[in-house]
Formats: sequence, structure tokens, C-alpha cells
Amino acid sequence: MMLQGRANHAGQRPSCSSRDRPLQQHLCLLPVHFPARASRRAVKRQSNNNRHLHGHGLGPSASTWEGLNQALADEFLQAIKAPQVSEPKVFVFVRHGHSTWNEQSRIQGNTNESELTETGRAQAVLAREALQHVEFVSCFSSPHTRARQTTEIVWQPWAGQAPVQQPQYLPSLSEVDLGWFQGKRNVDIAASHPELYRVWRDEPERFELDGRFPVLDAFRQARAAWKDLLAAPGGSHLVITHKSLLRALLCTALGLPPRQFRAIDVANGAVCMVRCNARGDVMLSSLNLTSHLTHDKVRYTVPASSKNDKLAAAGGSGSAAAAAGYAPAGTLKDATANVAAYSQS
Repeated sequence: MMLQGRANHAGQRPSCSSRDRPLQQHLCLLPVHFPARASRRAVKRQSNNNRHLHGHGLGPSASTWEGLNQALADEFLQAIKAPQVSEPKVFVFVRHGHSTWNEQSRIQGNTNESELTETGRAQAVLAREALQHVEFVSCFSSPHTRARQTTEIVWQPWAGQAPVQQPQYLPSLSEVDLGWFQGKRNVDIAASHPELYRVWRDEPERFELDGRFPVLDAFRQARAAWKDLLAAPGGSHLVITHKSLLRALLCTALGLPPRQFRAIDVANGAVCMVRCNARGDVMLSSLNLTSHLTHDKVRYTVPASSKNDKLAAAGGSGSAAAAAGYAPAGTLKDATANVAAYSQS
């Protein structure tokens, strides 16, 4: 796939296939690279807005945004190239349990002061029970205290029997560095810096603190984490991390740009499942599963090859043998409540 230039000459739109146009729209994080036929007045208005924000410490100048947009577009095109993996893989992501700073509505970032509450520990136990039938090969975790505590609880049954028995704590799975926001309550920052807080919540790709762009940094970090995870040998892996980093990580795996950061939400103790085939193609099988936190005896199974993948591999014969080994992804077993976690497509 290739995007062929911004514009051939004045009044002519960039040349790209219809298949590439949605991607081209995603790459335009801000309307700096409008084609020549677009309204010059709109471009000038956006540039003025950027200068206004920059004067208040809320964003870079228009020229800086132009450079950032081009760099991010280049990085994004590289990031969405499906990497080759040695074998199909399944990653089960768990967000850490409820913490003391969650309870106080404080922004945690990459600090270590926050620890699990009793509720958070109970959530970790419930996640462990829900995943007890999964044959994990290894476990990866953020090194932050709240994630370590969650990992110690969730990984306990596999610690003595998994091929890789000890959790691997990766700096690339650490939470996003949110600078001086960290430790402050959301309500206090919203009151003292309302416009800056609004940009953080509504336009995260433009959010700037002390000359840094935390969400853009998170996406770069997430790409490193995704590369580390894909390199792990074996089929099924448990990954315990944080909401913002997990948002960036799932966006990276699915080829979504930073402006889609808040399109994904994950609750404390929730489970997400991602399947990756040998070509490196990714399927988000389950997102923000929380049934185990509210219902008894919920058991999740990891996504295996889908029925349609099996049929494709068999040349579309449609036979029962072609679908051998098929298991619906993220299904629930022994659930007291009839809760559907995944709908096969």
C-alpha cells in the first residue's frame, strides 16, 4: 500500500486508491496537509488556532504541527505493516486492579506510590479464576507497584508450571509519563487548567506538557512493547499493564492512529484478548471483558483459529473437517449468568 503524494499540482487531489482513502484521512491528525482544492481559509484558521494554543502552552506552532504530522504519518505507515511471527499467538491483556489513587481519582501515570486496594486485590483474584483454563506460556507485566501486585495474584497458578515460570517485567509496559499531572486529582486540574485538561481528554494527540507529547510518546513506547510481545516464543501469553498504555498498545496492534486513543476503554481488572496469525494479522477478539467481576463462576477461553480461517485454509471446502479445532474466541464457560463475551463473525 502506498500513498502517492499530497497533491500533483494546484487544484488536484492526492492520487490514492479508494481503499487507501480512509487511511489517508486517519493520517491527517490535524488539517495541515489539505489538498490544494481544500479551503485555504480553513488551513489558515487552523494555523491561527495552533498559534493561539502554543502561546498558552497548550500546543505547538503550525509549522511544528506540520513536521509532527509528517513524522507521525511516516511512523504510522511503518507501524501498521504486519510483522512476521513464528507462529500464531494469543495475548490476554489484564488491566491492574483498582488502586489507592483510582479510589482518590488521582492521575497515576508512571508513579509507584499507588497500590492495590482490597477491591483491586479481589478483582485480580477474579481475573485469575476466570482465566484458570488458559494454558499460558509466559507472563509479561509493567514494573509499577500496582501492576506487580496484580501480576503476583493473577499469575500464581502458572508460576510453577508454565514453560516460563517467572513474570517478565518490561519497561515498555509501564504507564504513560504524565509529568506534573501525576498525583493530582482530575477535578483539581480541570478547575486550575480547564483548557489544558480539555485537550488531554478530547484531543489527546495534541496534548502537550513541558514540551512533550505524552500520548504520542505512549504510541512510540507501545510499538516497542508490541515488538517485544510478538518476539515471545509460544502461543498464549498473559500481559498485565495500565489503561493508557493498553489503549496505545491495542491501537498500535490494530493500526489506529493517536487521535483514536480514547476509542478504547478498559476497566480495572478487565480482560482483553488479541489473536495474531502467522502473517502478523491481528484480530481483537474481546475488549474490556468484565463479566468475571460481576458474575460467579465465569471462565474465559482464549481465542483459537476462527471457523472462517479454517475454511479458508482448507480452500473453502465447507467440510466439517475444514473447521477442525475451531473454538469461538473469548467464550464463557460455567457462567451463572448467560453472558455472551464474544460474537463470532
